[in-house]
Amino acid sequence: MTDGAAEAILPDAERIPHVAALKRIFELWVMDRGFHDAYLADPARALAATGLDVDPEAVRTVLLRTLPEGAAGWDDADRLPETFT
Repeated sequence: MTDGAAEAILPDAERIPHVAALKRIFELWVMDRGFHDAYLADPARALAATGLDVDPEAVRTVLLRTLPEGAAGWDDADRLPETFT
């Protein structure tokens, strides 16, 4: 791009469904108080109830802003859930 706008970085085609599901979980977290409370009480059960195929580690990283175990920082790509790489 020559107009100074940043280029979009898109996931590989096979990861798009996982990214879309993660986005939907984030939407539920923000907009649905019932899901929010259910996730805090029992993450595995709340995720299963959505019927979405999501990486629980990626969800925890997004919703709780928690670094994956062993990660030195947010730029530690080797430790980020696969959805993000």
